[in-house]
Amino acid sequence: MPTKTVFMHYPGDGGCTWHRVMLPARYCSPVFEKHGWELVPGEGLPEGHDVYVMHGLPTPQAVYELLKLKRKGKWVVWSVDDDWSTIPTWNPAFPGEMGMATYDIMRSVADFIIVSTPALARTFSDRSDTVLTAPNLLDVSVFPKLPVKEAPGGSGEYVDVQPKVPVRVVWAGGPTHTGDLEPVVDVLDHFCDKFVLPTSPGGQRAVLIFMGAAPPPKLLRKYANRGLIHQPMVPFPAYQSVLNSIDAHVYLAPLAPIPFNESKSNLRVMEGWALVAAPVASDHGEYKCVDSGHDGRLVATPDEWSSALTRLVTDHEYRIKVAVTGRMRVEEQYDWNREECRAPWLSAFSRLTGVTL
Repeated sequence: MPTKTVFMHYPGDGGCTWHRVMLPARYCSPVFEKHGWELVPGEGLPEGHDVYVMHGLPTPQAVYELLKLKRKGKWVVWSVDDDWSTIPTWNPAFPGEMGMATYDIMRSVADFIIVSTPALARTFSDRSDTVLTAPNLLDVSVFPKLPVKEAPGGSGEYVDVQPKVPVRVVWAGGPTHTGDLEPVVDVLDHFCDKFVLPTSPGGQRAVLIFMGAAPPPKLLRKYANRGLIHQPMVPFPAYQSVLNSIDAHVYLAPLAPIPFNESKSNLRVMEGWALVAAPVASDHGEYKCVDSGHDGRLVATPDEWSSALTRLVTDHEYRIKVAVTGRMRVEEQYDWNREECRAPWLSAFSRLTGVTL
């Protein structure tokens, strides 16, 4: 039976805490239970645990509680998934002076800091010996299954993804990501004129779907219910099933070329891969993981955005090949269900618990 515990603050369902708290606790705890440790997600900061993990910027009251626990000899671990020092003012999550004061306090008092990307780790270079890097991963099993059929004569199996029209081009994200859409609004305007309107030359060959935050006003005004669909935000427990039901074929991953986004993880790209959709991603930060032309398209200019979207909408064989290659890659490299993918997280928890695996 476990005799020691790592308490992982989980205030409720949300994208950040799901990926940085719940999934690590779920997939790593069984390993450490064999060594007398348990990873415990939950609300509040109850006493009686040995290590406390807090994700994001805590409230002032939570900071006091963490400091009280630290005075009692408990380890305080800060989980960080954003570079708060460079967050733009247009982002609704902009912390303001109070938030940055909290940032400074947590930076100085945390015994360890867990980050999601190497770029984010570099923002804490003054204390690099206590910074642990563990990437975001996906539970690929909750995404649509890759259709596989038996080859004739029982000679093996093959992937059987059939083209569908109109091609479903999807962007999914919350209000904190709308600033990343600004650089591509004009590109999408031209794209809709050419492919999305029912009166487009050649007919309606694509639909453009926004899930979560509302589409940019320019696009909404011109194309709402004329090939542009808005799926409003849903409670987090419904997010995955609604996303799956959209049946994305092309997945948009624009990223504003700003310092803040250097440290953003490639979660949106991975999501596109897991959906068996071809991602079109900005050539910036962690999105550079895309092997352009093979498992997605990396783009940097309006012309490159337009070229990538046109090719993926009109060349069905190419789009499917790119999407399937991406799906195989996410299963191989970014899936919580693979022990090799969990290795950085197991290494991080080994450091927190002193357990040698």
